[in-house]
Amino acid sequence: MFGKLYPKSSRSIYALVDGYEDEELIWESSDSTIVSVSSLYENDTKEGYLIAKTLGTVTITCTLADHPKLKTSLTIVVENGETIDEDVYNRFLGGMRVDGKAKYYNYDSSLVSSLDSSETYETVYEEKNGEPSDSNHTDCYEIEITDDESGNNIYSKRFVKSTGSYVGVEYLDYMNEIQVEKQANEDDESIKFDSSYYSNLFNSENVSYTDFATFDNGKTYQYVGGSYLTMTYLAASLTLSDISPDEFYLSVDGNTYGLGFKVDPVKETETSLNRYGMAYSGTLSDIGTATIDHLKPFSHETYHDTIKAAQEKMSKNSNYKMSYTLDYPETENDVTYSFVFTPETIDQTVTDSNGAIISHTGSHKKDESSYFNYTYDDKSLETTIVKTIDDAWTLVNRYPTFDFAPEIFADSKDGVYTSKNNSGALLRYAMFMPSASSIFDFDAPVSMTINDDHITSLSTEADVLGDTVSIKAVFTDFDSAVCAIDFSQAISSQKPTSWDEDESIVKNSMTEWGIKDAVPYLYCSVGWNGTIGWVRSANPLYAQMKTEEFENAADCTAFIDSYKQCLLDNGFVLSATAVDNKGNYLYEKDGWGISVANDLSWNGSVLNKMTIKVYGDGLTNPNV
Repeated sequence: MFGKLYPKSSRSIYALVDGYEDEELIWESSDSTIVSVSSLYENDTKEGYLIAKTLGTVTITCTLADHPKLKTSLTIVVENGETIDEDVYNRFLGGMRVDGKAKYYNYDSSLVSSLDSSETYETVYEEKNGEPSDSNHTDCYEIEITDDESGNNIYSKRFVKSTGSYVGVEYLDYMNEIQVEKQANEDDESIKFDSSYYSNLFNSENVSYTDFATFDNGKTYQYVGGSYLTMTYLAASLTLSDISPDEFYLSVDGNTYGLGFKVDPVKETETSLNRYGMAYSGTLSDIGTATIDHLKPFSHETYHDTIKAAQEKMSKNSNYKMSYTLDYPETENDVTYSFVFTPETIDQTVTDSNGAIISHTGSHKKDESSYFNYTYDDKSLETTIVKTIDDAWTLVNRYPTFDFAPEIFADSKDGVYTSKNNSGALLRYAMFMPSASSIFDFDAPVSMTINDDHITSLSTEADVLGDTVSIKAVFTDFDSAVCAIDFSQAISSQKPTSWDEDESIVKNSMTEWGIKDAVPYLYCSVGWNGTIGWVRSANPLYAQMKTEEFENAADCTAFIDSYKQCLLDNGFVLSATAVDNKGNYLYEKDGWGISVANDLSWNGSVLNKMTIKVYGDGLTNPNV
């Protein structure tokens, strides 16, 4: 045993067996109501586990199972200590810095120790708000770990309390403003600051001055609170690692305060005879006044005036071209987006890596109070008006914006400015990103070139579903870009009048389910959401189809009402009794029952989508 037993404490005890290594050991306590003993591991009978339950003296005996005359014993005294003075304990609350040293030991089969390595820890708890009597009042936590042999920094991290008291990390965004990003655990769950390793835990509801008592006249105060988990958390808050200490203590020497913990020899593996252990000791300083060097916004330099002038010129310009390619390094699925911006038009062409046109779309000003979205066929040269919007062009449509803080960029090298932080997200505003850009994780610096007071290129990298994609936007043809489309020849799109005319893929599933001819057709402006829903088990069986999401609840309600009228116009009658599985009444005709209602989320909230459910003996389930 490498330390004393105190009330409620536990400890390992080791038996050194020479020549009988494979033989089972029997551990016994003369009074298990004072100290109990058991084998720590089922397959390792050479180590016993002691738990002190009350005050008293016991004898622990270890006997060879097959040689009962070969035994040894150890007397253990469990005594009471003097509780630490509350005013002394309060010195450990609130903000403080702990300069610690951790020493790691190796133990051979005879438990002879040798120093393996040592590390220096600097742990700081900063308290900005609250008084020491407040629970878990730490606002910021910082730790730096250095390897003593090499002098290399092993770990350096600062955590702050974010909105909602979650663990967060500060960063500077593309507006040169300090933001906090919440951190998550391995299960992608946000970590509560007040119940984690990242705060001074001495003032938590699980620890108090009554949990520390001295057995050496006030030099050290051992943790006697009886919670193994609490000791683990206290040790982890100092070292930011999962450590299971066998003892945790506070030390007092005049006005010098310290703390530490020990880890008794632990096996490296279940089959290994060798063990390792640890001893940590730290000294407190800056008690109640500890501060951390937080992030500060970048300062404005003279060269930033050049960037600001280019920004302002680009923001006022609505006539130029822009193109960029999503470059996937390990595939040939590169996609290029090319734009023409004029005061009346935003035109976009998307091409694949072979130059084939994937889509050609855009928006064009119709008059002072309306504009329309269009598609363009580069083979037939035909422009089709998809939708007309009754809003002013200047109020609704946006051109690329360059609203970022110049200060985030370092001075140019060879004509290239590079951001000082990972500000790739600013590209969302400086170009029209793909509709799926929400899955783009921008975590790289941005490079920018400026020529003739114009921003002529922006580039960065982004993670897209695990792939690193390079993006470089090039801006050209300032004040001279022309869109060659003759919008006076544009034609209006024809709304489909039947499922046969509808381009959506839902009609194929409707045919498989045998309901295409049973469900009346009504054009849905936002489109239909994929294929028929698969109902695993329902009685009665039904098929369901959904629309895409409408822009607002009013539009969705209007379409639901129009579809109900469509059913009535096609001879369906609203039932007074028959309902679907959600209680919506059915419209019935010729053995078919159809319900129409808002789609619901998993928790029952109403969505701006419509769901059609179809019941009837004529259903043909393609999944059975």
